[in-house]
Amino acid sequence: MKKSERERLSELFRAFDTNADGKIDKKELKEGYAEHLGKIMSDEDVDNIFEGIDYDLSGFIDFNEFLGAAMSLETSTNQERL
Repeated sequence: MKKSERERLSELFRAFDTNADGKIDKKELKEGYAEHLGKIMSDEDVDNIFEGIDYDLSGFIDFNEFLGAAMSLETSTNQERL
């Protein structure tokens, strides 16, 4: 991952992490999608995202989990383009 991409993702993570505790909860994720990405998420959508990203089952998405999900998405998108 390029430094500029990591910085962009770090900014997005901080934007979602409204209480600045270093992790994103379900409410922050739902509100962040609406405010920063313009997408309204259902509770079911949020639950599904957490099932796929919250690897340690903490109930939160930390920055490493967030980066891992972004890298997986980038990899799958690049493979689809091939």
